[in-house]
Amino acid sequence: MVRCLCLLIVLCGLIHGEDSLEEVIKKTDMSSPDAVYALAEWCAEHNKPTTARQYYGKVIELDKDHEAARLKLGQVKVGDRWVSIAAAGIKPAASKDASGATLATRGSSGPGPAAKDVAWDLTLPTCSGDAGFVDAQIERMNHAKNDSDDMDSAVLTLLRADCRPQLLSRLSAALMRPDFGDIYGACQIMLRLLKEGHRASARRLLAFIAKCSEHVADNDDLETFAFAGPMLHDRRLVPRLIELMDSPNEAVKKAATEGVNTLILLPLADLTSAKAKAWWDLNWNIPERQVLSEQLRSPDPTIAVEAAKGLYDLRDKSIVPALIKLLKNDDRKVVSEALQVITKITGIDWSFSTDLPPEKRTQIIASIDKWWKENQNKFEWIEDRNAAPPEEARPVDALVLLVQQLASVEGKQSEQAYGTLRGKSKDAVAALIIGLHDRNTLVRIKCNDLLKAISKQDFHFDAHAEEEKLTASIDAWRQWARSQKIPLGGDDDQGVESDPAPGAVDRPAGGKGGR
Repeated sequence: MVRCLCLLIVLCGLIHGEDSLEEVIKKTDMSSPDAVYALAEWCAEHNKPTTARQYYGKVIELDKDHEAARLKLGQVKVGDRWVSIAAAGIKPAASKDASGATLATRGSSGPGPAAKDVAWDLTLPTCSGDAGFVDAQIERMNHAKNDSDDMDSAVLTLLRADCRPQLLSRLSAALMRPDFGDIYGACQIMLRLLKEGHRASARRLLAFIAKCSEHVADNDDLETFAFAGPMLHDRRLVPRLIELMDSPNEAVKKAATEGVNTLILLPLADLTSAKAKAWWDLNWNIPERQVLSEQLRSPDPTIAVEAAKGLYDLRDKSIVPALIKLLKNDDRKVVSEALQVITKITGIDWSFSTDLPPEKRTQIIASIDKWWKENQNKFEWIEDRNAAPPEEARPVDALVLLVQQLASVEGKQSEQAYGTLRGKSKDAVAALIIGLHDRNTLVRIKCNDLLKAISKQDFHFDAHAEEEKLTASIDAWRQWARSQKIPLGGDDDQGVESDPAPGAVDRPAGGKGGR
């Protein structure tokens, strides 16, 4: 009798501790698509799949183009119509990727795990010897203000050679403590490991940083985490970043949204936590190459061009025909981004612009298509060419690498690259003009400054300007170069290879304040 009474009390507590469906419905604004979507999500999370689908349908009645609800119902947009994923060509059966390998069955096995349920490997690395000094530096980092001399000193000390053998183990253990609140310093260490080429160690540390972030409340730390974590391209970060997308702090929200964009490649302009959650539920256990290959076939050109960038990193040649097709698009930004990737792949400045007459654009697109058909079987990725021994590398490769180093934060590498490029004078012009396309704002600014110094000309290039103005300024630099008989590549010139460094960033990671 006592046992039954205790069970009844527990059940009553659970009932009163959480709203019922009827109470949630009462609190929902049934005229708001997003509010109804939240209701549908509540139903899905509380094991009411049929009711959830009914409310996803209600969302679409209110907003026929509500992408998140459509995805929940297994629909994608093709042209102006919403169709099932199967009808759009995304088949549930196993398929092949560009290399011929069998892909996993399409469609995840259910809603993706929440951040707290992500399967990180949290096995602590081992170490030996006295770790007292390392532990003291970790505690110093934990109590130091962000961007302070004390924080910088602790980070640099922990990265010393004599501390490295114990760093990963002791810092990972600290991050698992509920009273440890610093992920700013931990992110700095993770980024340094990544830059030094210790990617496996950086990814291992990321798991503990992500877990620690779940109880961290400092906005500067969370902003740094949202900015730095996605650089390791681990999709398991997505659910935690989705949570941060709804942060009341605008800086955290912005960094998290950009981080999710980096990982899932949906268009940034209208990316919401609901859309990201729908994507996660659909793709969380699908191989990255398969997801990107499907996105490459998307009727939305902004998604397709972002997928092409992701597949470039996977050395997937199937992106080239898709990029050539995207050059025919009416969206200037899509065309510009597709052209940047094509320029990087081919090593040729094709002098393509949306301002050209239609017949001229068609002619250049045909030339690119011809080039690919003639070269695809003997084509070599620029990174593989640059990996050749120094004596086999071409002079232009060295200039391209120097352009990439303009945004370096390693010692005086940026200053040295700047000085060397300026000393090369007109020999560096072709690489600098291609650098004006770089995704890194700092690279674009420095390339323009160098061009002005070398040429004594100023075509009012603004690295922050809209695409149309950027294109006009770059075209002006090209015209000047041709007037000086400087080869820029193309049908009659040797190509110039460009590498806009996908991993480059516009600002160093780090919070602005302290705890």
